[in-house]
Amino acid sequence: MLDLRRKIILLLLIPLLGLCGLAVQRGLEGWRALGDTQRIADVVELAGRLGPTLHELQRENAASQAALASPGASRAGLQTHRAATDAASARLYEVADRITQERFGKRFSDAFARAGEAFGNLDGSRAAFDAGRLGPAETAAYFDTTIARMLDVVGEIAGLGAAPEISARVNAYVFLLRAKDAAARETVFVARNLAAAGAMAAPDISNLRSFGAEQAVYAALFESFADGAIKAAGLSALTGSDAAAIAALRTRLLAGERMAGEAWLAAAAARGRAAQNAETALLADLAAANAAELGARRQDLIAGVALAVGLVVIAVAVGILLLLSIVRPLAHLTETMNRLAAGELDVVLTEAKRSDEIGRIGKAVELFRQGLLADQVRQAQAREAQVAQSAAERRQALDALAQTLEARVRDVIEQVVDAARAGQGTAAELVANSARIRQGSTKAASSAVEASQAVGGFAAECERLAASILDVRGQAQQSSQSVATANDAVARTDREIAVLAEAAQKIGDVAKLIAEIAGQTNLLALNATIEAARAGEAGKGFAVVAGEVKSLAQQTARATEDIGRQITAIRTATGRVVETIGDVRGAFGEVQRYAGAIVDAVESQNQSTSAIAGNVAQTAATTSGVSDMMAAIVADATAAAERTGALETQSRDLAAQADRLRSDVGGIVANLRQA
Repeated sequence: MLDLRRKIILLLLIPLLGLCGLAVQRGLEGWRALGDTQRIADVVELAGRLGPTLHELQRENAASQAALASPGASRAGLQTHRAATDAASARLYEVADRITQERFGKRFSDAFARAGEAFGNLDGSRAAFDAGRLGPAETAAYFDTTIARMLDVVGEIAGLGAAPEISARVNAYVFLLRAKDAAARETVFVARNLAAAGAMAAPDISNLRSFGAEQAVYAALFESFADGAIKAAGLSALTGSDAAAIAALRTRLLAGERMAGEAWLAAAAARGRAAQNAETALLADLAAANAAELGARRQDLIAGVALAVGLVVIAVAVGILLLLSIVRPLAHLTETMNRLAAGELDVVLTEAKRSDEIGRIGKAVELFRQGLLADQVRQAQAREAQVAQSAAERRQALDALAQTLEARVRDVIEQVVDAARAGQGTAAELVANSARIRQGSTKAASSAVEASQAVGGFAAECERLAASILDVRGQAQQSSQSVATANDAVARTDREIAVLAEAAQKIGDVAKLIAEIAGQTNLLALNATIEAARAGEAGKGFAVVAGEVKSLAQQTARATEDIGRQITAIRTATGRVVETIGDVRGAFGEVQRYAGAIVDAVESQNQSTSAIAGNVAQTAATTSGVSDMMAAIVADATAAAERTGALETQSRDLAAQADRLRSDVGGIVANLRQA
């Protein structure tokens, strides 16, 4: 499909091509007219050389007739006329090669060819004349035929389509030549008859009248076509004093008078000179008129071509201006529509101020732009309403999330606080049990020392062996009971530590849940920030709130990480306490077994005092080992007490962290509700 610019160019090219065709046609017509005028100029030049040739042929014809009448006297004059005829014919043949059928048409070229054929027989006729084979009639017939054919060529000039004023001059020239030819033939006719009889015979009188009538007709025709000085000169030659003298001689001959041929020839020569002068003036006038016509044709051609070129240039300029006046505004309108389609609604439509069709299009585009502006306002209002609705929905979602988060975190924190407090109580109880274990172990150690001292002094104080053994038995039983009690306390401590480890695990799970909630809150805050950025100016406040929520979520995540690290530390410490308590329980078992052994030994001493002496050494070693073990038990109990104190401190720290977490979660929930 062609665009509008090409369509307009095509529409402008159609009349432009028509105008160019008209200009070319005008130029061709002018060129043809110039060619026709140039052709007439060539014919005029041909006529200018054909007239003198006719004149010389007529004079040679008259000289030939005179030579036949007076052979001796006229031969020299005949040769002179023949030389003049040859010179005139030579000038004629100089332009004969221009006469072609393509330029002048078949009729004119055929007439010229016939004249040339007859004229070409001139040398043969002269030879026959000189040989005496041609008489006066044959000689006159040859010259009359040749001259008639040459006059036919002149007559065809008027039919070549020259300008009217040129055609009139050509016709006047033709009739002047024909009148001259009639006068020449009359002169030959009269001269031949006067030379033979001195008077006109009765049969020749009618011919003489016809010559006079023919000349009168040609004179009248000449007068109808000629004008101005040429007309006056021609009429003077054809009807003036010289013609009047011929008419008077003709009247005398018609009356039957006798006269000498010289009188007629003298009058005819005077008339011929006048006619020749008129012919020369007419040829000059014809050449001047044709030259003027040729110049006018050239001027017309130049003016026509210049006018055509000017019209084409003007048409092209008008077409370009018209094209620019249409295409440029339409291109600007197209660009404006593209900018409107791209969302640029601040364009200026200058075409809307025009009063033509483009102005109406510009007004339509302006209405379209205003409609887009109204749609933009409506869309902005709809977006604001949507943003407000989204904000309300997000606020509701955040309130629901805050409530859910607060409930879940409160439950978890309560469980953590309860577990921490329970762990704190258990730790306190474990500290007390450890203190009791340490006291019991100290007593056991003292008893073991005393037993060792007793065994050491057994040899000196054997008498008091029974009493000492009884004391040892009592102390051993008491130690066994203390060890059993400590063992039970350690077992309870182990169970409480397990509960504390489970509570720490639950606290870790809660911390993970809080971290996940903080991550989700961070994602919600990020999504809210993105939605606020999409909302533009309307979402700036919401973006600030979302940033605060994101910051609080990050703080919660960091606090949760701190709690996780504390819980990990508690779990690690709890594991160490469990291991220590296991060691203590093992030691207490050993102590209990040794205490039982002491009791058994004391019983054995009671049953068999006699065996004491033999077993003193073994008893001393056993008592020393018990003393060492009891010292170890005391050290382990002291370490257990210290670790239990650390566990109590960590439980208090865990409870404080849980309280701080509750406060932080409360702040987050409050901020979520305010967002």
